[in-house]
Amino acid sequence: SAATFKKMACLARDTHSWDTVGELDGNQSYANGSAMRVAPLAFFYGDLSPAELYPVVTEALLFSHTHKEAIEGSVVIVAAIGKLLRDPEITSMDLLGHCLSYCVGGSEMMNRLVHLINNFPNHPKNEDKFFSADKELLQQCNTKGKWFQIRCVDSVACVLWMFCKYRADPEDCLLRTVCLGGDCDTLAAMVGALCGAASGCDWIPSRWLDVIDPRMTELCYHLGSQLSMKGVAAVEEEQVQKEIVRIKYELSP
Repeated sequence: SAATFKKMACLARDTHSWDTVGELDGNQSYANGSAMRVAPLAFFYGDLSPAELYPVVTEALLFSHTHKEAIEGSVVIVAAIGKLLRDPEITSMDLLGHCLSYCVGGSEMMNRLVHLINNFPNHPKNEDKFFSADKELLQQCNTKGKWFQIRCVDSVACVLWMFCKYRADPEDCLLRTVCLGGDCDTLAAMVGALCGAASGCDWIPSRWLDVIDPRMTELCYHLGSQLSMKGVAAVEEEQVQKEIVRIKYELSP
């Protein structure tokens, strides 16, 4: 976007630092691009407490999203992915409850999660790819008259509902999410991250990969495996901390 280009130019010209360039927005973006891109944080910080996780996510989003809703929705996504990486068999209701514990009391995000929990079916059924009741339920708790889900808390609510209800079949889960309409590429990116955390990547259909430049596929697998080994596998805590420091240093302006 033009706003992102402006920020990148300011960083290149040294007129702003990483922690101040986000202020160029002025309006503190609450959009869903924040939650869409925070999945990698879960490998290193996904098991932190809410008090510990909020500062980490806030720092990661300083460049583009500083609104409290964007931060809260992103925290919830990191917490969800982090929980699935460490406990992929967790039930959907327990996962929703875990996410709820990362919400700010009385917030818009909390209200949406409470709505999802109160309406979650005991035994989700396989419906048609576009199940209108899903959209109707989500419209009840999301921003009135705006189905595009650009607002982070709206997107996160949609993502958690679709994943928790249809996670048994990741491919089907993603297709259903896209069929909701709205900002479906962003929704699918987040649902895909949740599916990957819970089920790995063996379920990804080869026909999806065949249309992607093989160099990009190879890069994605390489980055994913590196994150997995360094963030979740049996690695000494000291090694992990050193890796975090190194990555922070490399990403600093």
